[in-house]
This record gives sequence, structure tokens and C-alpha cells, in this order.
Amino acid sequence: MAAETASDLPLAPAHGEDGLSREATDPILTVEADRRAAEGTQHEADVIVVGAGPAGSSAAYWLATCGLDVLVLEKSVFPRAKVCGDGITPRGTRALVDLGIDVGEDAGWVHTRGLRVVVGARHLEVDWPELTGFPGYGLVRKRADLDRQLVEHAVKAGARLHQQTKVTASVQDQQGRVVGVTAKTLGGVEVRYRAPLVLACDGASGRLAIGLGLHRNPRRPMGVAVRRYYRSPRSQDDYLETQLLPQGRRRAPLPAALPGYGRSLGRADGAVTLRTGNCDARPRAPGPPLPHQLRPSAHPHPPQRAPPADRA
Repeated sequence: MAAETASDLPLAPAHGEDGLSREATDPILTVEADRRAAEGTQHEADVIVVGAGPAGSSAAYWLATCGLDVLVLEKSVFPRAKVCGDGITPRGTRALVDLGIDVGEDAGWVHTRGLRVVVGARHLEVDWPELTGFPGYGLVRKRADLDRQLVEHAVKAGARLHQQTKVTASVQDQQGRVVGVTAKTLGGVEVRYRAPLVLACDGASGRLAIGLGLHRNPRRPMGVAVRRYYRSPRSQDDYLETQLLPQGRRRAPLPAALPGYGRSLGRADGAVTLRTGNCDARPRAPGPPLPHQLRPSAHPHPPQRAPPADRA
């Protein structure tokens, strides 16, 4: 399995210095609430979910609705930014609808008609297909807002959330079966959590699977991306735009790097998400990591179909 890493750039935000909207903090997601809960915490559960991203929060929601005691361990604090995300296809939209998430435009979601693909001077707009099993529209939402809404949904369904709890290793019985995890909580206190089922939802760079001996295939390329928010009149765009970047059109050579992409997502709030990425096939390349080499391509520039980069 090819792992994905990402390096974020300083944001040119429409809201705050960290690019996150300044919404009222829900008490159920505050670190203080986590600390108070930890004082008398039950360190056992039916299921432990490591990581409160979309996968972890969705799994926690469904398990909690089945009446199971679900404990979600998240190393950071909500809201937190992630590089990958913001654009959701109809398949992902269907998953949100099944979860019971209100994806209406009145609830802050941007609906998209389809995908625009740009290669050089050519472009093609393709509407999402009309299928009985999936909605005929996609969505755009800031990843920080999406993750926060999903984890709130899981908590309201009965899951327990511990933030600032970094899982450090698995706990195994004499037969080598995983029966829990160890983690460092707020203040550096090490805690052992136990459950008959542990879900590793801590992402492609997660340490839990690596600690169990699961490693990515080094012969496969690794996805690397950078993302930045811009104010732009192109924020009112009905299409997710992807610009494919052939190897020969790069401004600077990237040794052993495969062709990459640029992506623009209109957020309908005066801002756009601009992201660029590559697949890095270098096993052990000298010099700076690929994300640093990608940084110049994410700076404001005026290609023909790229969103205007009017920085805030």
C-alpha cells in the first residue's frame, strides 16, 4: 500500500491565522472536558478507535449506534487542519447522508456539479453521473469543519472522545492478539487502554500499524501534497477543478518524481482551496524532502485557468 504524506504551507486565510473558522467551541470537544473525564476514566471499552479523522469518526458512530462502548483516541485537538480533503465526490456524499449528516447548502455545504479536468490549453467538464444509488452532486467543505462535524456526530451517538492522547504502541496478549493500546495523554501521562477490538484509523503515516510490522511497499511511489487557502472571485465554482501537470511542463526538475496535479475547489465564501501534489518515486533521494520542492508551485501565479491568487 502506498503511503501518503503531506506538508502544509502557511495559510492565506479568510478567517484566522491558522485558516480555521472561529466557531463557538462545543463543550463536548474541549480538552478541559477530556481532562475532567480522564480523572475518573474507564480505561476499558468494547472498541478502541485510534484516530478521529473521517474513517475513525464514522466507524465510532456506527459502532456506538449498535450499543457498543466506543473509545476514540485522538492525538490532536479539534478543530485541526489537514492537507488532504475539502472536495467530496458523490460516493463520499452518500456516506455522509447515510451517517445522518445534514449536507444541505443551508448547513454550510457547497454542492458541485462535476469535475473539470485541465491539461495545458485543453479542458473538459464532466458532470457527476445520475445514479440511483448515489446523489448527483458532490460537496466542498473545509477539512477542519468536516472532521469536527463527524467527531461531534460520533460523540452525540455515545462514543467517548479523548483528545491530546497519542497512541504509542499496541498491547498484545500471550498469543500476539491486540487487546489494547498504550498512549500518552495530556501532561505526558502514559495510560494503558484495553478493548477486545482495536481499529487503527490513524492514517497512512500512523504508527500503530507500523509497530505491528505493517510497512508500505517502498517500490511504490508516495503521494506528497501541499495546500493553501486564497481569497478569489473563483470561489463561486460549480466544478472541482484538477490540472494535470505533465513531467515536461515543470518549472524545476524533480528527480524520479512522477507527473503531478494542481487542484482548485471553490468554497463559495470568497475563498478557494488550492492544492498541488506529486507521487515521489525516490527511495532515498538526497536534498530537501519533496514537499519543500513543491512549495514554489503553490505560490501566487497566474496560469490561464488557475484560480486568481489574490492573497488576503
